[in-house]
Amino acid sequence: MTSDEATVPRRGGRSKSSKRGPAKTSPQLERIEVSIDAALELAERAKHTPLGEEGGELLADTIRTLDTMQRMLVDKNVTLAELRALVFGPRDERSSKVLPAKAEPVLVSAPAPDGEPGGEPSKPKRRRPGHGRRSADEYTGASTRHVAHDSLKAGCRCPACLEGTLYSYAPKRFIHFTSSAPIEAQCTIVEQFRCGSCQLIFSATHPEGATNALKKTADPSVTVMLAFLRYVYGMPFWRIADLQDLFGIPLPWATQWDLVNAGAKVLRRVFDALVELAARGQLIHVDDTRQMVLDVVGKARRAAEEEKRRTGKAKSSQRTGSFTTGMVVEVEGQKILLFFTGPKHAGENLEGLLRERPDDLARAILMSDGLSWNTSGDIDVIDARCNAHARRKFVAQIKNFPDECRIVLETFQKIYATDARARAEGLTAEERLESHKAESKPALDALWAWMEEQRESKQVEPNSGLGKALEYVRSLWKQLTCFTEVAGVPLDNNICERALKLAIRHRRNSMFYKTMRGAEVGDIYMTLFHTAQAAGVNPKDYVLTLLANDERAQADPTAWLPSNFSATLGAIGSNAVESPVAVAS
Repeated sequence: MTSDEATVPRRGGRSKSSKRGPAKTSPQLERIEVSIDAALELAERAKHTPLGEEGGELLADTIRTLDTMQRMLVDKNVTLAELRALVFGPRDERSSKVLPAKAEPVLVSAPAPDGEPGGEPSKPKRRRPGHGRRSADEYTGASTRHVAHDSLKAGCRCPACLEGTLYSYAPKRFIHFTSSAPIEAQCTIVEQFRCGSCQLIFSATHPEGATNALKKTADPSVTVMLAFLRYVYGMPFWRIADLQDLFGIPLPWATQWDLVNAGAKVLRRVFDALVELAARGQLIHVDDTRQMVLDVVGKARRAAEEEKRRTGKAKSSQRTGSFTTGMVVEVEGQKILLFFTGPKHAGENLEGLLRERPDDLARAILMSDGLSWNTSGDIDVIDARCNAHARRKFVAQIKNFPDECRIVLETFQKIYATDARARAEGLTAEERLESHKAESKPALDALWAWMEEQRESKQVEPNSGLGKALEYVRSLWKQLTCFTEVAGVPLDNNICERALKLAIRHRRNSMFYKTMRGAEVGDIYMTLFHTAQAAGVNPKDYVLTLLANDERAQADPTAWLPSNFSATLGAIGSNAVESPVAVAS
């Protein structure tokens, strides 16, 4: 339906003609709701009777929708997210957005005595957090330079009135930004002399600190910065090497790998101590996401092809995928974020963790979504499932079954409101459980009775979207409602979903790992960085301190965990610490 002169919408409100010439302005595109069933019915009706005004409007909406989609597909600058938002609407799962608004009575207020419109005055619009100027005190990493007055000091006579006495006042603060390469280098040139007779060489005395610099190719801070760029922000080593070349400080990718690999060997003991502590956790959130490891995938595919050639089966038993498992473990009042990358699913990594759990501890609470491979095998745990995943299935069907989905979503709205109030009031786990028993359980019982009525009366087609969503909730009802029976069970697995976004961000930027050793190094750094951040510790300074004090960390790794290493620093004294550490208040 596009013509040669059709304008193509582009991001940023600009448009481009398919022919050369000045750009044209495209009208603002609005989302048009067109039901497929209604469009097919209209086409069938058009064969026999005139469409009428309503049918004509529907046909026009259908044509505009198809034309808009074709123009967006032609434009290479339109993203898939923009096209999806136009066709399906914005992705927002809040009840206030997905549920149709109920009709409210219109309240007309009496006019004010002075003739102005009545009613309450409108409240000023709140500024979104994070917007506006930043205080100079927030730039904790900036170097500080003090500028003293050239002629005045506290206690002097005022040079203007000659009567008052000057006292110290709040100084002015200015922030000046500079740029440099991520990894900087220093070239030390040491003057030397050689005897023309005996050929002895005499070198100048090294400046303070240069001796240690010459013994090591790189400072531990280089390893930390490389690991931060690679495993937190997903910059591949070759991209960092290109950036370093641009600044005239070459740092080949092989050298970068040697540095982070050597650092991971030092940090391995602390990582193992975190895993050992996590095995004692009272609450374990777990989930996984795909992550390609080239060597693992290549070996698995070759083995699968060999098995297929040998047995003749079309489908091999070899697993050809690899994954990153994310775990958020709450133990002794702290959160530990663990990452494991390889061919194992989340449940297999979880089973390996729980086998290290002491037998004298109570059963752990496992929170995950409904996937079968997230379970703990034959290890006894309190199995809880994510209500956010269950709720999302009804959000997807709200347009097809608005009345039925409203009943379910309003029930979830009640239990989440109860949980939010419990957090706001600072209730203990036992008090929160009693609150859910009193408020959430009656609503859930009513929902169960309604679902049973729908099933017995056969009012819902089992293979429909609503039928599958209801069956999902029915099959996992005990696990989904576990928070009304056991203290400390959360409603959902959102905290693990947010943790996995860290691995997904790395995957989107860096694409894959080449070897299992590379994946293991990435897991070590990601675990330490993100666990330190969850503990309120500066992750860069924490890992830098571990590398600078490697012998102490190797000797007693449990004393150098993010939750207690600041106490260790205080015990050994500041003079023994080789790297400063910033601990958040």
